[in-house]
Amino acid sequence: RSGSSTANEIIHYGKPSILVPYPYATDNHQYYNALVLEKILGSKIILDQELNVEGLCLEILKFFKDINIKKDFISNSISRQSYINPCERIYSLIRNDL
Repeated sequence: RSGSSTANEIIHYGKPSILVPYPYATDNHQYYNALVLEKILGSKIILDQELNVEGLCLEILKFFKDINIKKDFISNSISRQSYINPCERIYSLIRNDL
């Protein structure tokens, strides 16, 4: 799935991932979390209605074949993101809104 805890852990550890957003999540937030992870980490999204054993197995095989490419993508992508001191970033966003 791709809830906020899962998304934060994936970002923290910088791991490539295959995500299946929970289709009944409020406001489809898991799908939007997955889109962010797809953009910054190259995660693969499989929608619940598209999920089947054969398709998942193929994606896992592709995933491991391309793992070195994904590692390079992740290291370049993470270095472009500003995840350093997230508390300060949140504070600044709130302060700017006031």
